[in-house]
Amino acid sequence: MLDSDLRCQTHSLSVVLMLFWFLKRFLEGRLLMMVFVSGTGVVLPENVPDNNLLLPFGSPRRPHDTLLNSLPLEEKTLMRALRRVSRYMRLAIQSADAARGDKGGNGESCDDLGVLLGTTLGPSREILLFEESVYKQPQFVNPFTFATATFNVCAGALAIAMGARGACSVLTAELCSTAYAVAYATELLKLGSSRAILAGGVEELSAGMKEYLDAGGYDSTEVWSEGAITLFLEAKGNGLREPCGAILETASVSYHTPKDLLQGIKYCWSALHSRTPGVNNVDTKIIVFNGNAPISPEVADEVVNVFPENVLIISFMWPGDPIGLVGAFDIAASFYELSTTFRHEPATRLVYFCVGFHTIVSFLLCHPS
Repeated sequence: MLDSDLRCQTHSLSVVLMLFWFLKRFLEGRLLMMVFVSGTGVVLPENVPDNNLLLPFGSPRRPHDTLLNSLPLEEKTLMRALRRVSRYMRLAIQSADAARGDKGGNGESCDDLGVLLGTTLGPSREILLFEESVYKQPQFVNPFTFATATFNVCAGALAIAMGARGACSVLTAELCSTAYAVAYATELLKLGSSRAILAGGVEELSAGMKEYLDAGGYDSTEVWSEGAITLFLEAKGNGLREPCGAILETASVSYHTPKDLLQGIKYCWSALHSRTPGVNNVDTKIIVFNGNAPISPEVADEVVNVFPENVLIISFMWPGDPIGLVGAFDIAASFYELSTTFRHEPATRLVYFCVGFHTIVSFLLCHPS
């Protein structure tokens, strides 16, 4: 009887330990990656380093690690949370690159790509500084809490796939809040470890958007809006030159009518030009806008007509509140199709994503040239 009880207790303990292990891997993102990427035919690297969270993928330790060690991230809780989410983000990017590589891409765009997280969207739709949220609720820091950050990274990866090779993607909050991240990325440029930098912030247009909507007679208290300008700056010697590419983003905007949508996009487009010297010399620009309002083909035509021919337009449409990172892998699997479509059929310039829980439903809205 005692032996039977002991075996039962041992078995129960084994089950608990196994469940704990699965939960730990789930939160780290590896289990999710295995489940949701396995059906896409994407083969990911087995050993993804998570001890050097801000180092470019697959890179050995380099002299500029001393800069990383000097960043204000000493607390163990913060470091653990950063590693947990940063590793997941890198898996999403690597899955994107692997998907393109398996279908004919060169598979090299992530060799020296680094990801720095600065800010993101919280579960209750409030903007959270990543560092602050980790301090306040470290037990809740997991990939599902930071859905928007992954989509921003995926948008950057798509831009890299369109020709911005070797970029270091920096997701910052307000311009000064993560200055150390920009300093780190700039140092990578100077040392030749990265050939380009993506820098921008998801809240920099919020105040201007609110004022713009107020001036137009709209009730901006009902419009939850933000925006970002992401620039590609290429290294030239020890400095930076004019932008060679740009992403303009209006994220998670609840446009009530197509008119609101168009006005918001036009505002952000003008803001990009007014705030970015030399943007007219950029060869290819990418516009990313998110919102809850459906886009009809007629509205899509108007949206496309706002921009010159060298602009690729991407729309992420949420059917409800942000639903986590599952769709990121489906987006990643579509990168190759998007890039080849844009290269060979320039008239197809607006890509519309409808994000669901397990899958992303995408179709192209074509505008004749």
